[in-house]
Amino acid sequence: MRIRSFEAGSAAARGLALAGAALVGLASQAFAEQGADPTLAELGAPYYQGYCASCHGKTGHGDGPAAGPLLKPADLTQIAARRGGHFPDAEIAQFIDGRFELKAHGTRQMPVWGDVFTRDIPESDVGESIARGKVLVLVEYLKSIQEPARPEKTDKPVPPAPPEKPAKPDARKPDPKAGDGAQAAPAPGSDREKQTREQMAQIFAAMRYLLPLSLDAARFEDPLEHQHVSDALALLDRSAGSLALHGRSREVPFAHLSRSLSIDARDVHERYEQGHVREARYLIQTLAETCVACHSRLHSAKNAPRSEAFLKDAAVEKLTVAQRAKLAFATRQFDQALSLYEKLLADPSVSANDIDLEGQLDDYLELAIRVKGDPARAQATLERFARRSDLSPALREEVARWQTSLQRMVARGPVARPVPEARTLVEKAEAARPEQDERDALVDYLDASALLHAFVADGRPPHPEQAEAYYLLGEIETRTGRSFWLSQAEAYLETAIRLAPGQPISKDAYSLLEEFLVAGYSGSGGTNVPPDVREKLDLLRKISEGKAPASAG
Repeated sequence: MRIRSFEAGSAAARGLALAGAALVGLASQAFAEQGADPTLAELGAPYYQGYCASCHGKTGHGDGPAAGPLLKPADLTQIAARRGGHFPDAEIAQFIDGRFELKAHGTRQMPVWGDVFTRDIPESDVGESIARGKVLVLVEYLKSIQEPARPEKTDKPVPPAPPEKPAKPDARKPDPKAGDGAQAAPAPGSDREKQTREQMAQIFAAMRYLLPLSLDAARFEDPLEHQHVSDALALLDRSAGSLALHGRSREVPFAHLSRSLSIDARDVHERYEQGHVREARYLIQTLAETCVACHSRLHSAKNAPRSEAFLKDAAVEKLTVAQRAKLAFATRQFDQALSLYEKLLADPSVSANDIDLEGQLDDYLELAIRVKGDPARAQATLERFARRSDLSPALREEVARWQTSLQRMVARGPVARPVPEARTLVEKAEAARPEQDERDALVDYLDASALLHAFVADGRPPHPEQAEAYYLLGEIETRTGRSFWLSQAEAYLETAIRLAPGQPISKDAYSLLEEFLVAGYSGSGGTNVPPDVREKLDLLRKISEGKAPASAG
């Protein structure tokens, strides 16, 4: 979600900065107290209504207008109740800020508010004062709306401990071989590709049952479904774990996503077996984001025949057009996803700006350009979308720039040398900054990434030009990635480093990787890079300088 900003040099901005600095001191004192400071809570109320209520609801119960089967925001009135009556001020402040939250698996669906609050404010001290003030009064407001614990509404008894399973490697533990990025993508028809398809078939078999069921709370929580759900989660856990083990011998980006899926599958399985039914139901739905991240990497003209029936499930058909489009994308029903997104873009009952803010324009363009390779279709859709009368001036300008880029793509045709063409597109987009941001250049970035993904997935053994391709993919991902927590920039840049140790492109990749990770772990509380991440950065720096072999670590 993007929040409209104001000019940093204005009197309003400077006044808010001064107020923010004062609030830091006041709120820091309140953090040591048990109850909420009523003055600070009152100051935080309008920020909550402006930034948070659309998802979490006006009263904080997780029932805002943006909530739905695919997005179930937390009940913010139960923060203390879930922690035995203790409200963890610092933890909640850190999570709201988001810029220095400790990295874990999975995705962060909530915006990184620390970035939102400081965006477009060039004076760093002013920006930080504003961000800290807003975060701290929001924390005090949340503390003021805490309610007594409410029992979880489920008749499902906590099942007995599951029988012991044969020991298998824990996908959450670092793998000493997982960092070897000098791997080629499997050639079509190869044994490795067949193994991947077999494992994915098992994962899909589990998800085909679990995902529609998770959209119906009553069915999912029905004790009669317990054994079926447990069996499906065990299959998902086992298959995703096998895929992650197999992925260690694959290219780093695939290994990165397969490991993320394995971690999440293990997590949801364990939570369900521990009796945390509602948490498990929500986490199953968030797995769709990992599926989209993987399926959106490569051009694919084929739909997945196994998922055709899935989208006809009664629970799925009750979803909104936007939700069904996302599920169609996640389950490789690309043609249906395109049609659903186009239906959404033409729907006058849905605000054009809401479509943009919720990321559906981005998803559509990614699908049409990178997956389906059909810029002409995207161009025609945007021409129709631009005729709508409810586009904001800023959105209308963005759409016009995208149309210009799509016209260029259609006129250009096939590309003989993809890496130089992608390099030119990225350099052009970067040269236009800061007058134009990554959103303005979205189509150019998608065009470049489509060329590069096809290039690195050609099945050839590692070769020098691949290093630049992965470096450019990493640069694009830092600009357009869905989330820091699910970003593939780290995997792409690591691959570039390992493919060309000691070479200039490797050093450039390391510099960008370090900048990306340090920024991701930094915020109003300073830089908080975890020790294991710092250790890996040190190793990759040595590889980039030619002081360690590419396979090290």
